[in-house]
Amino acid sequence: MQTISELVKAQKAASDLSYEALAQRAQSAGLGLTKQQLSDLANNRPKGWPKSADMVKALSIALDVPERTVVLAYAASFGIDVRETRSPFEVRLPATVSTLDPRMQDAILHVIRAATEGAETHEHDTEGQEQEPRAEASGAQPTQPSPMNRAGVSPAEDGLAARRRTRPAPVDRELAVAADDSPSVGRSMREAQDDAAEAPDAGGGWDGGA
Repeated sequence: MQTISELVKAQKAASDLSYEALAQRAQSAGLGLTKQQLSDLANNRPKGWPKSADMVKALSIALDVPERTVVLAYAASFGIDVRETRSPFEVRLPATVSTLDPRMQDAILHVIRAATEGAETHEHDTEGQEQEPRAEASGAQPTQPSPMNRAGVSPAEDGLAARRRTRPAPVDRELAVAADDSPSVGRSMREAQDDAAEAPDAGGGWDGGA
């Protein structure tokens, strides 16, 4: 709950009026209130309760708040626990709101309900949009960096280097072809035996008769 000092400052800022203009509101209603009194309340803690009910009413009219709000603001200034259960918007409603025509009151209530329901729907949609990226982010598995050994090389890189060291050196293509075409020792012996078996006997010519 605002103190009377905070209430005067807040209502002055909200109305964008000077202390003199605020005091003239009460004076127009036939109540005594000066700009100096308002300035003192805004800048100093009150020394006591208002001296009369007319002062409470004058402040109520000047600040455009209910008389109850003025009394509670004074109580808060004295450290009395008067925590307000109403919202700041409700507190700021003018005292004359109860004099409105019932149909006008219903129309205002309809506008307030529509505005608050729209605000709740927008807040719910915003929360849903915030949760979707979080769910997508939680499904993605972060890439874990490869651990390093004492030399500052990862085991994967170290193993690859080892495989490269043990891999046989590449053979020149021409040498490989030549090696495939050159006869082996076993092949040479088999060819020699085949030639000797097909050749005629060394002692005489081949007899074609029976």
